[in-house]
Amino acid sequence: MSELLQPNSVVDSCESTNDVVKKFGESGLPHGTWFSSLEQTRGRGRLGRTWVSQKGNLFLSILIRDVPMGDWTWVPMSIALAVRRAIRTLDPTCDLRVKWPNDLGFLDPNDPNAFLKVGGILCESVATSSGGYIVAGIGINCEADVDTDRASAKLGMPLAAIRSLVVREIQLGDFSPTRVPVEFWESSWKSRGQMIEFESLTTGRVDRGEIIGLGVYGELVVRLMDGSVKALLSEEVRVSGKVQKSSS
Repeated sequence: MSELLQPNSVVDSCESTNDVVKKFGESGLPHGTWFSSLEQTRGRGRLGRTWVSQKGNLFLSILIRDVPMGDWTWVPMSIALAVRRAIRTLDPTCDLRVKWPNDLGFLDPNDPNAFLKVGGILCESVATSSGGYIVAGIGINCEADVDTDRASAKLGMPLAAIRSLVVREIQLGDFSPTRVPVEFWESSWKSRGQMIEFESLTTGRVDRGEIIGLGVYGELVVRLMDGSVKALLSEEVRVSGKVQKSSS
């Protein structure tokens, strides 16, 4: 393993922290092993998006083991909630919200129906004969906002302190899906009964629905305008960053 890419360390620059931690997983390193970089040259986000890696922000990946494969779909949401807990440890007044499935941000003070993204989670799973592992990549705008085509914000908190708290919270975290829904609804940017707009990633079709709850695999369950019920899968849809008001 390269001397510059040691586990549980921070470097000035790398292509992708997720790629580094995947190699740690292949080497058999334990749950909670992490790697962070002050800059990424080939960072990526969910759905293959490029992640803008601006210095002063958190780029961290951590190895997740010992989670039953049947619970893997809950891990991205669990990680997002763990990051929120860590940040609120540093500032209990921080009203950070989780946007399904794994984004973090604030409600826009100038538009209470809009979501300002502060960070996101990219989980990549690797199945092996021994059960496999998950690499959880975390990107958070700590000290610098980023100029993207999506509304965003920054925490305005010190990077090093956030990194330390996030690592500790995830290393000690409980990834059982039985505890996720309660915490999710307490911290969600939207509540059951609200309308959302979502786009199919395969057809481009845009639909609206009323949030009902979470499914057994962490799906977002909605009631469509025609009265039918649909379970939204994170790999199939993109939820809009706007809370749509009910027409009733």
